[in-house]
Amino acid sequence: MYTDYEIRIRDNKDIYEMMEKDYPEHIEQIKEIKIGAVLADIFRYYILFKEGGVYADMDCYAHQNIDNLFLEKTYHGDDKNIVFRKKYVEDKVQLCNNKNILFESEDIELYTCQGHLVVDDTHKLVLCYEFHPDYNSRTTTNVCQWFMIAEPEQPLLQRILSKCFDNLNILVRLNISSRSYIKTVLDACGPGLVTKIVLNASEEELESVKILPTDYFCVGSNGLKKTKNSYVEHLFTSTWHPRNIRKEISRSNGIRRRPVFTTSQFSQGNKSFSGRRMFSRKKFSNFKLT
Repeated sequence: MYTDYEIRIRDNKDIYEMMEKDYPEHIEQIKEIKIGAVLADIFRYYILFKEGGVYADMDCYAHQNIDNLFLEKTYHGDDKNIVFRKKYVEDKVQLCNNKNILFESEDIELYTCQGHLVVDDTHKLVLCYEFHPDYNSRTTTNVCQWFMIAEPEQPLLQRILSKCFDNLNILVRLNISSRSYIKTVLDACGPGLVTKIVLNASEEELESVKILPTDYFCVGSNGLKKTKNSYVEHLFTSTWHPRNIRKEISRSNGIRRRPVFTTSQFSQGNKSFSGRRMFSRKKFSNFKLT
């Protein structure tokens, strides 16, 4: 699916060598990090800020080529993209700047919307909500950070990375047995930190940021089903949690954690041994792009 992409897979050695050149003042503490998920969190912000590109966790499954996202359009109006608008009523449809007027008077207009790119040239950082009241039953809002697209040197990524550096004293002393362990990771370097910084950004900063609905990058997270908009499925949500905590959560919520991958394709009957073997050999793990 990504034959025309340059695919780069980084390990700890790569991370240390690259970050030592750019952030020598932090490298000793970075090397002290014992939790792989924490090191991966910090590195993704760093590499996207430095090089730009597409970042994906190794457990992301590609449902369609991300290039299609930059061709996708949304439309105002009915099933034929026709809009009837009263000019004296303020609504979001007034933002339509790509329309073909069919009829217009002093008070009303009738037009067909010609479409608007979901992601256009003004968007330099593309994210996705993992949770949002508008898109699922969760009352909280959370921004996904296991799949992100960015041009180099985006200010929000720099701010997120800087905050991670500020939290290094906390991150190197993490106690995996502590009841606050998960929340500390989420808020000090994970999606909690990303969500806080993005949602508190100024309107000017957010002009270059596109945050997509949950079904674009978050299929598989908390039971979210695939839709026509889905580009990425996250296969192993929360497996960085300590095993005893995962079992406790599973018992309390009646949730059975998936021990192996279960993408929409495989759950629809393609469960052959060869299919599993191909996955285990990382046929799809090349989807870690930067």
